[in-house]
Amino acid sequence: MSDSYGDPRDERIDAYLSAQVETTGSPGLSAAVLVDGRLIHLAGYGSANVEQGTPATADTVFELASITKSFTATAVMLLVTDGMLRLDDPISTYIPEAPASWSEVSVRRLLGHTSGIPDYFKLDSFALGEDFAWRLDFGLDEILTIAGAAPLEFEPGSDTAYSNTGYTLLGMVIERVSGQDYAQFVSERIFQPLNMISTRRNSRTDIIPGRAAGYVRDDGVLQNAPYTSMTWAYAEGGIVSTARDLTRWDAAISSGALLDRSTLDEMWDVAGREMPAFGLGFAMNTSPQGLVVGASGGKPGFSTYHSRYADVKTTTILLANQSGVPIIEISRGLVAMLGTG
Repeated sequence: MSDSYGDPRDERIDAYLSAQVETTGSPGLSAAVLVDGRLIHLAGYGSANVEQGTPATADTVFELASITKSFTATAVMLLVTDGMLRLDDPISTYIPEAPASWSEVSVRRLLGHTSGIPDYFKLDSFALGEDFAWRLDFGLDEILTIAGAAPLEFEPGSDTAYSNTGYTLLGMVIERVSGQDYAQFVSERIFQPLNMISTRRNSRTDIIPGRAAGYVRDDGVLQNAPYTSMTWAYAEGGIVSTARDLTRWDAAISSGALLDRSTLDEMWDVAGREMPAFGLGFAMNTSPQGLVVGASGGKPGFSTYHSRYADVKTTTILLANQSGVPIIEISRGLVAMLGTG
């Protein structure tokens, strides 16, 4: 189900994405493509809910998983712009109960994954058997206590290691500095101004119109994704959205509607670091089409990617409702097929 934008490349994009859904076995996919800031394709493929036979559309609501981090980073930078926090302050300025071992951990180091605080996915306290404890609830204070008791992986600022824990802490910083709940802050400062009407923090109890069901495959058999707690749906991975709403997000980034160009340049600066590298809330990588500024997500039931191919001025937004879909490879193949590089 596709919106029409009158671009001659639309049919090629449609054929390519239809084939990818069939090849990967993903029940559904929502997709958007922008070139030079202009939307040329917006469509849904397959099913948002297999049991109900509900088709996926551009307005189907997907769990974004770690794409959430780019919104959290933007929220932090809005507070920096407001003069309410500073990037190089130690997080103990805002979370005074932080352990002494985090004394050299700054807000900037949390944003750029250089804090040394281990990702809670690696900690035994968050394991259930051999797997991560997706279905168990942990309060923010409990996460802070458990993570604070774990040794740092490296001296803060000396290395890089992806850390969901760091973005959970950033959510706490946002709440304490702003005096608002995380969901309220990002809604009032980001989603509402950009008319992202279907974007919000996830909830298992609220009615969310157009919500996609998530799926996994076990020995090739499609199954409903296992339950995941809202503990893991916070500032590190808790936003839900649609392909249509994410085109508005992408336009805001391009136009500087939320953050000015100098702030965005700071967020995307990885000078002197080997690729791939993390900016502040975004990942930087190289591709045959040049530099890619992106944010990807994966969790039981969902695979997501928002990618900005800076050198060829092309954006892809891909949201799938199955774990393990090769979403980055699909994006790269799409841009290569368009011949924009």
